[in-house]
Amino acid sequence: MSDKKKELFHSLLAKAKAAGVRLPDSKASVAQVIGQQLEASRSASDSNEIDVDAALAGLVEKFGATAPKEEEDSGEDEPPKKKKAKGKVVELDDSGEEEGSEEEEEEVGKKRKKAAKPKEAKPKAAKPKAKEDENPLVYACEENVPFITALKELSDLEYKMGDRFKATAYKKAIPTLAALPYKLKDGKKIAKDKGVPGVGKGIGDKIDQWNATGKIEALERHRNNV
Repeated sequence: MSDKKKELFHSLLAKAKAAGVRLPDSKASVAQVIGQQLEASRSASDSNEIDVDAALAGLVEKFGATAPKEEEDSGEDEPPKKKKAKGKVVELDDSGEEEGSEEEEEEVGKKRKKAAKPKEAKPKAAKPKAKEDENPLVYACEENVPFITALKELSDLEYKMGDRFKATAYKKAIPTLAALPYKLKDGKKIAKDKGVPGVGKGIGDKIDQWNATGKIEALERHRNNV
């Protein structure tokens, strides 16, 4: 897992815990659902961009969340800290203010002006844009790689041709299919499986087309029209 993907993983996990999301008890299950939700929240226009807030919303919708407990306010003001002068006897005048020489007062004034001077903010260096290969898919079953690769190509072509709805649907289904530990044999059965989110009848039909012919009809049509 790349450093960028680890950072996104821990960021989403921390936000989910803070939001009270009812995550599975198993660490392996938590890692799987967090990874799948990150993949499902990739931007349709830029596959390198992942919306962590959208991923968090997806976790809340899927698993539910409990309201985080608010820290109780004791209602008591914290007493101010007292400053003690080290190695020096401080005399007070009638008003309760410290007495000091003109030189000391002038020195204090200089220090206050220096402290009040705002620091110039340094411009932040622009973060390099993540490359596509920094967030590679993890395939649980290598036999599914050719079909998922073809489905990704179809998603990109649908987006270029203006059908963002289909492009987004395919892109969200890809990480789910990649995480399945078995070969995609029966598209209709997979489409009806509630444990495989984001895969409906359309993608199920494409799985069956691929197993029968080694091709996806919609992909072949788009390739001929490009």
